[in-house]
Amino acid sequence: MNICGYTFEAPVELKNCDFLDFACVYAILCLTGGKYYLKDIGQTGEAETRLLNHDRKDCWARNCDGILYVSILRMPSDRYTEKDRCVVESSIREDLKPPCGDR
Repeated sequence: MNICGYTFEAPVELKNCDFLDFACVYAILCLTGGKYYLKDIGQTGEAETRLLNHDRKDCWARNCDGILYVSILRMPSDRYTEKDRCVVESSIREDLKPPCGDR
């Protein structure tokens, strides 16, 4: 899945996500009418921990009248820094202005 020129993995239904802890940029998507809409974008060094305990889950649910999905852009810590992940997150946030996670 292409988001602002970055290649993310195929979306997985959020309630079924079963990730390990790895560094990534994650996109929270809402599938409505056969189309995905970006609801939030973020970065973490621990994907599973962050997604399972996310403080913006309520915002995602309020802003989605379909099914919530997550798509991942893996950015391994041995090749990318947290700053690198933040640059990707900020770039996508600025371009698409998702309704959740305003910075």
